[in-house]
Amino acid sequence: MPTFDSYHQGFVGRDKLIPTTRKNPCVLCGNTSGKCREANDLRLCMEYTTSSLAIPGYRFTGLSKDGLWGVWVVDDGASYSKEDREQWWQEQQIRRHLREQAEAAQRAQSLPAVERDRHYQRLLSHLTLHPEDRADLHRRGLSEAHIKAGGFVSVEQWQKLPEDFPLTLPGVNLDGRSLNVSGPGYLCPIRDIDGLIVGLQLRLRDVKDSGRYRWLSSVTHNRPNGQPPNLPNGELPLAVFRPEVTTRQAIALVEGTGPKPFITSQRLGVITVGAAGGLFAASSETLRVTLGRLATELGTRRIEFFPDAGSLENPHVLRQYWATWELLEQQGYLVHVGWWGQVSKAHPDIDELEDVEAIAFLSPHTFLAMAPADVAATVAAHIQQADAAKVEARLSQEQVRERYRVETDRLMAECNGLRVEPTLTLSGRYIPSGLLQLPQTAGTVVIDGPMGVGKTSTALKELVEQHRRQYPTAFRCLLTPRNALGRQSAAVLGLPHHTAFKGFGPCPTEVTLCPESGWRFPTKRLPDGPPLILIDEVSQLLHQVLEGKTSGQNHALNLHWLRSLLQWVNAQGGWIVLSEDGITNLEIDLIAQASGLEVIEFFKFERTDSERRDMTLFSSPSLTWAEIKNRLNKGENLVIASDSATWLRHTREMAIAKASTFAQLDTSEITLTEARSILEELEASQEQREVAHKRLLQDKLPGVNLNDPHFILKALVENNGRFLKTAELLWMARNPKAAQWLDRWTWINEFTQATRRGQFASYTRLSFRSGQAKLLSECPLQPFIDGTIEQWDNNSWEAIAVHQWAVLHRHQFRRYLRLTIAEDHPPVKTVNKLLRKLGYEVKHQGWKGNREQRERQYGITNLEDADREAILKALEERFIQRLKEKEGIAETEDAVPVIATCIEIPLLPSCDHGPQPDWSHCPQDVLEIMQAAWLDAENTQQRQVVLDAIAEYGRAIAS
Repeated sequence: MPTFDSYHQGFVGRDKLIPTTRKNPCVLCGNTSGKCREANDLRLCMEYTTSSLAIPGYRFTGLSKDGLWGVWVVDDGASYSKEDREQWWQEQQIRRHLREQAEAAQRAQSLPAVERDRHYQRLLSHLTLHPEDRADLHRRGLSEAHIKAGGFVSVEQWQKLPEDFPLTLPGVNLDGRSLNVSGPGYLCPIRDIDGLIVGLQLRLRDVKDSGRYRWLSSVTHNRPNGQPPNLPNGELPLAVFRPEVTTRQAIALVEGTGPKPFITSQRLGVITVGAAGGLFAASSETLRVTLGRLATELGTRRIEFFPDAGSLENPHVLRQYWATWELLEQQGYLVHVGWWGQVSKAHPDIDELEDVEAIAFLSPHTFLAMAPADVAATVAAHIQQADAAKVEARLSQEQVRERYRVETDRLMAECNGLRVEPTLTLSGRYIPSGLLQLPQTAGTVVIDGPMGVGKTSTALKELVEQHRRQYPTAFRCLLTPRNALGRQSAAVLGLPHHTAFKGFGPCPTEVTLCPESGWRFPTKRLPDGPPLILIDEVSQLLHQVLEGKTSGQNHALNLHWLRSLLQWVNAQGGWIVLSEDGITNLEIDLIAQASGLEVIEFFKFERTDSERRDMTLFSSPSLTWAEIKNRLNKGENLVIASDSATWLRHTREMAIAKASTFAQLDTSEITLTEARSILEELEASQEQREVAHKRLLQDKLPGVNLNDPHFILKALVENNGRFLKTAELLWMARNPKAAQWLDRWTWINEFTQATRRGQFASYTRLSFRSGQAKLLSECPLQPFIDGTIEQWDNNSWEAIAVHQWAVLHRHQFRRYLRLTIAEDHPPVKTVNKLLRKLGYEVKHQGWKGNREQRERQYGITNLEDADREAILKALEERFIQRLKEKEGIAETEDAVPVIATCIEIPLLPSCDHGPQPDWSHCPQDVLEIMQAAWLDAENTQQRQVVLDAIAEYGRAIAS
């Protein structure tokens, strides 16, 4: 954690007031939003503005001229030790953390807009308008029709309510039947861009010493954690008012959320956005979304900003205005400032202006130039200071990026370089025979050379033969990243492939395998003597093992086995041989750190000429797919010339044949346990795997006819089974709680396996289906999926809403669904991308608009699909069945979405409650083998096989 002194030392030498940032928080209150300032020994803090607070190392000197900041100076003469200052700083960090947690909890409890609107509409329906309040609205120029449209109603102090309202609704007291209003007045409904009431402001009838307008909030002195008026994103609402008839192609911005912006919209015929206190910049995200949709709706980016009368005399207000204008210009809007001579408070505000034709529009700079000299100088200094801070922040960011780039280049150069010098370097066409000798001392041997020079057929083979002669009973092993390469190299080196060995018999002295199969050969069962471990294509093999994508549920197990093997080589005094084309420090260091062995021999071979390859061009249309595969398997290089139609026809015919064969498979004589075991057996035939796959699908999709070749073609064969995958994703999006259950069961299995083996749980195996489901369920796609929106284009507000929501969550879409969402993409591109991810076919449906401004219309062509509905129904049925089996939750009459939404998911268990083997029934001569098999069991089915074998031994002993 940063210390007080580390921040304090960073301030020395500064002579300008610098706003606080995330990297430079206020040393007094910890603020990072830019509210506080610092310069040399001076601190301006908005949080601490009184001398009653004693801050170690600082002295309060008073308030700033505008009363916004408490002015503090460094007090080196104060009797505070370094430990006192450090304790204060740590306490501030804790307070800040607790405050952030409380704010996050409040945002989590905040009702969404639709729920707020529903409850506020119900609340307003119980209230009426007081005559004095009605007279005030009439005085301000509102007609009875305007008052009714605005929804203004009166309240008294601690207004009673005739029915209960949720405590999470801002303004509702703890009893649920009264409002937190400190005095009489009338409520002004705050409607968002969709016309939903998301907040209420109270205009007090009688005000003595404070502001007239108050947010309706549940926060009080005795209830500090009550619900504030803030939206779920933490910002205060903005009010959007629409006129009866829109006559101006612009968007108006007016201070306030009550009658002022409402009257402006009606009188000027312009859509008006209001912000309490004119603090538009404080609700920047809400402003961005609101203006974005309005700009698309109106086809303009013109902003008409109407300052209050007397604002030119108030530098604080002008600074707020400038922050808003700068924010708008950054977002691409053209700001026009309304001017009707409102220099002082004696002039009318925009809602009081009788002659709207008198309004002229100025640029922001021209408006500021009309301020009094002293005010203009204050504002100009503030702008200059803010610009300087931005330049400094930008330079700081550029420096950080530059340091990151330099450090990245350094690390890449280090990893991809080679610090070990070759002990022998040759060049030629092939590696000569008799060149390499098995070293006398244990260590690592590196053979670096391009493909086709004889690294395996000459160098590795001679080392294997030498080792075989000198240590005939020792262990020799070739590790390869792929089985195809392993089988090919095994034949050259005379090291049999591991599939030749069945069961758990004695370990062979020679074997070729991939790391994923190493669990069959634990080091404690390997023969004694100096071993020889050959690793071909070491960079790919290490990447494969470390990433774990080919390890299934055994990522941790495979890593543990490989490290144990390399350490065992060191303990036995053996050799590790690395074969690679262009080996680097990364591979050498990883092997050295895992094994503890250093490089003792490094042979570098460079090829000086290349071999010609003969190629035969077949142009005969009679060349069949079977012949193509046969020639490719023989290693021939084929170039096939064919028109696209012929190629597609052959491909389609093959897909239909594959689907028909799968549909005809008989699964009546295979159990689920047998099916899972077959898929885990390397020596299982392709037909056996297909039968096992079908049996598992029957369990996954109960009630679906998997003997229908048309369904198999559509759901499993075409596009690599994309139809089934997208249907599963759609089901999870509809049932996010069910996705949490599925993830929970997966995590329980992974953690249980890791705990039993004493290994870590691989992150690549931890499912994130719940993250996918939550993201898609919260995305406003429902109107498209349920058919409410039949066609859409770039101007459809539903498409714009989806796009803007997706942009806000673009990082989650990238992380969970591997989708790229960009802010500059048109809305239809985002909508269509998301719909296709859920399996819907989106196509061009026609055009809308005239020739100059027409837009493509898009729609879903497969909204109703019987096969998709069959899959969804089957997934629901299977989920309920698993819920009953795993959690003991009986099936109810409710639909799965109800079950999945309402059932609480318990915490993960901390131990394994599954059946354990009784080792007393196992003979001593096979006890070690069976215990190794139990520890290496990957799933419940494999553990059950071990349990059955032990039971058989027990029955045999008893008989």
